[in-house]
Amino acid sequence: MRLVDPEETVIVVVGTTPAAAEHDRPHAERIRDEIDRRGAGQPWRRAVVVSDEQYFLAGALMSSTVVVIGGPGSNAVAAHYADRTPTVFAQEDRFWVQADFDGDPRRVSLWGVNRAATAEAVTAFLERGYLDGLLERIWRVRPGMVM
Repeated sequence: MRLVDPEETVIVVVGTTPAAAEHDRPHAERIRDEIDRRGAGQPWRRAVVVSDEQYFLAGALMSSTVVVIGGPGSNAVAAHYADRTPTVFAQEDRFWVQADFDGDPRRVSLWGVNRAATAEAVTAFLERGYLDGLLERIWRVRPGMVM
């Protein structure tokens, strides 16, 4: 049985270290819950939280849209995409929202100089409409889709 649809399911990635799991996973779950709510029960319109290690081990996930929580120092996926993902919003060298909504795969990286700043990046992503923009691009009506 297929667990994700690479065209509609969003993969939310946190670092593998205990500190990253403890501090970044709650933010990942917040984003997952918001995506799931907006998916309104459509089968693949949801999010799945995985570690950076799981992301790389399950190569099939790498073709899905990804939202990465934590910076390049704590999340290997953030480090992998860092130089290929433009900054769309930053605040005083404190936190960054990086996003490529039209890339393949679509990717977002949310991180800050510390735990509190990473939380601010997540809030900015949700409150400034970046999640809206991402979902508008991936959740389109396709032929044969039942609404």
